[in-house]
Amino acid sequence: MSENGADSMEAATAMFGRMLVRLRAVDHFAIGRRVLTIVAFAHFNRLLRYTLTGLTVSGYDPAAIQTLPPLLRGEAGDLSPEIADLFAAVLVPDVLQSRLEETAIYAGRIVSAFPPSVPDGDFGAWFSDRLDEIITAGPMATEVGTPQHIADFMVSLAQLEAGQTVYDPCCGLGGLLAVAWRAKADLRLIGSEIHPISAALSRLRLHLLGAHAQVRREDALYGDDAEVADRVLCDPPLGQYLPIGEGLRPDRTRALASRRLDALFLDRSIRALGPKGRAVVLVSQGVLSRRGPDEELRRRLIEEGILEAVIALPTGALSWTSVEVALVVLSRQGSRSSARILDGAKMRTPRNLRAQQVFVALRDLYDKCDGEICRDVTYARLRKVSHLLPRRLLATPMSRRDPDELRDEAFTLLTSAEKRLPRIGSLFVDVLRPDPEV
Repeated sequence: MSENGADSMEAATAMFGRMLVRLRAVDHFAIGRRVLTIVAFAHFNRLLRYTLTGLTVSGYDPAAIQTLPPLLRGEAGDLSPEIADLFAAVLVPDVLQSRLEETAIYAGRIVSAFPPSVPDGDFGAWFSDRLDEIITAGPMATEVGTPQHIADFMVSLAQLEAGQTVYDPCCGLGGLLAVAWRAKADLRLIGSEIHPISAALSRLRLHLLGAHAQVRREDALYGDDAEVADRVLCDPPLGQYLPIGEGLRPDRTRALASRRLDALFLDRSIRALGPKGRAVVLVSQGVLSRRGPDEELRRRLIEEGILEAVIALPTGALSWTSVEVALVVLSRQGSRSSARILDGAKMRTPRNLRAQQVFVALRDLYDKCDGEICRDVTYARLRKVSHLLPRRLLATPMSRRDPDELRDEAFTLLTSAEKRLPRIGSLFVDVLRPDPEV
């Protein structure tokens, strides 16, 4: 966003923030997304913008509210047919579904705070930032996204280059793709998303940013795996499972061994990688240690030589869950014999640092890879273990000992001590016996 554009929309941003404070006890995402839909529609529809401004001044009586549905169902100015259809088919029906009066009041106040004319690029950046806000505004939000500091870190690890194709197999609201575009604009973005409203908001967001993007409403775990990309960015649902039997549906091209979605999307990211591709995937640390299909997937990373790094993120990296998470970095760029392992949970950082600063420090640790919490571990050693957990791979030699071996040693020591007990007892008797000369 340009400096002038950012300054001119401070009032609208402040008004949006006050709305989120008032919505703290309700569903931020449901109302917030509808408010943003109206604001975006008003950006292209001058009549709707004037009507909302007038209602803000004169008051929102029921008769006045009834003037809004016909305007929302009308033409949206200079929008392309594809985006106009997006409003008509998905976003506007969502707005009209419920609580129109409350939504219109908030939208009217925000639209009234905007300057008379806002460049499309500046408005797109504002819309994208506000969409992130409603995801992380509070505990009642029903949608989650990738926090900005983690998205920036993932994009930096992806090493984007101009002209590349970037794919997100579960793009949600398009947060990772938006960060990628704002980091390097000359990209081709592709996203898959199963939820219709999330897919529509993602398409609108990327359109407003001016990105060369295609967002498809689909389940990326289905299909023929035709999509091949230079870069893959993926933040899948954590702690969620496929329904029993879902992996064996006849419209799948292959049986899915695991039911855990983060493991399945890690597998999907591998299959989407082009010949010299890179992927950065956020997973729960359970994917790095569970037996069965997840272990087979980890073995595949080693055998194919595509595991570049495993980075355990600091505790509390995701504010809405206590699940420990990690980033898995994959690459088909040349052969390798080791993977970089970093345990970010052991970072020693001042408590007053913001999340963004913590991840800047984490990136510096990853690049230098010196000290006890980062090490390049050979594939030969990784083949000997059944996990990829950084805290265990970087543990001290004593804690890396085999549990059965430690148990046997402890038993030997206790047995030896038991044999010495009679001798120790006799020594005590000798020492405590009264001196006959006294």
